[in-house]
Order: sequence, then structure tokens, then C-alpha cells
Amino acid sequence: MPFYAMLTTLGPDGWATVREHPERIEAVRHEVEQMGLRVVVQYALMGQWDFLNIIEAPDERAMANAAVALAAKDDAEFLLFDLA
Repeated sequence: MPFYAMLTTLGPDGWATVREHPERIEAVRHEVEQMGLRVVVQYALMGQWDFLNIIEAPDERAMANAAVALAAKDDAEFLLFDLA
């Protein structure tokens, strides 16, 4: 399966959720894996982006669907890169 980099920026509500419920970070990992993807590694960043995830997904469509589902649920923006 191909690998993708997903950069994430949290909005104010997203940061409030993480501050009040830090376990939300692990819950997102679980949600991604429930969609048939695998989170290989996750890093917290400093700067324009808050998180970098390397994700293994069946294809580009599955990766995009996961990003859309997460964006609809959380106050976050995503940027995806195919690492092929």
C-alpha cells in the first residue's frame, strides 16, 4: 500500500479539545485505522503545522476520504502528500 504524509493544523476549537482531552490524539489514530488506513508514525510539530502523520492507505481516494471525514468532525485543516 502507498504511504502519505498528512500535515494537520488545528483551529482554536481543535486546540481546546486537545487541551481538555489529550486522549483525543490517540482517538483520531484509532478512527483513521477504523477507516482501513494505518498510522505509521505521528509527530507533534512547532510552526505553521501542528502534526505530521505518515499514513499507509490503500489508495489516494481512501486517504482523501479519511481527511474529509476528520475535517468534518474536528476543527482542523489538512494537507496531503503522496510519498510514492
